[in-house]
Amino acid sequence: RPSVRAGDTYYPLAKGNKWVFSTDYSDDTELVHEVTGTEKIGDVECFIVEHKTVSPALGTRMMRKEWLAADGDGTVIHKIQRGRSEMAVAKPFHKVRNAMKKDEEWKGEAKAEENPPQYTIRVEEEADVEVPAGKYKAWKVHLKIESGTRHAAEGTEWYVKNIGVVKSEITIRAGGEDFT
Repeated sequence: RPSVRAGDTYYPLAKGNKWVFSTDYSDDTELVHEVTGTEKIGDVECFIVEHKTVSPALGTRMMRKEWLAADGDGTVIHKIQRGRSEMAVAKPFHKVRNAMKKDEEWKGEAKAEENPPQYTIRVEEEADVEVPAGKYKAWKVHLKIESGTRHAAEGTEWYVKNIGVVKSEITIRAGGEDFT
């Protein structure tokens, strides 16, 4: 298996790394993913990535956090927080892999008393994508998170090597309502 050189990753983790996305649900709301610090989960030093919305009207709202670490094969999820609930994972699983292979699929699960979120991640294809930051050749990765019957998220993320996610289209179903 070819070894991955340091920094050759689809999710660059370093304190202070920040991705800012415009959104189509509100002109003045930005979605910010930011590596805000580190914390040990078990004996693994993880980077804490905060996902928040920032708007002049509503201020900053934390949506979720992920505790991520790189291993030889990719970027691994060690813990997640959704709203106020922090959840360990059944066992650490890849958010994204360093070697993308079309149609490869893997799963992961968070631990929760009821309706633990179950992740299914599938590599779709390499495709051209154009976003405000530029034109890229990116891997389209399909993400599905199911948590009981009333809560789910499903969509596509576009990953570019050494940059991270450049585009994301996710439909969230919460309590019977859908928004994308």
